[in-house]
Amino acid sequence: MCLSTFNAHFRAPTFFVCFLLTNIIILIMLNVIVHTVRTF
Repeated sequence: MCLSTFNAHFRAPTFFVCFLLTNIIILIMLNVIVHTVRTF
């Protein structure tokens, strides 16, 4: 969805929001992985 809007017409705010969302998701996934590894 983010890539399609980015390719359709370059909108800096939309791309920035998508970039922030992907970074937040990656950080949450890394935190979950580290937490599960520490518990085991």
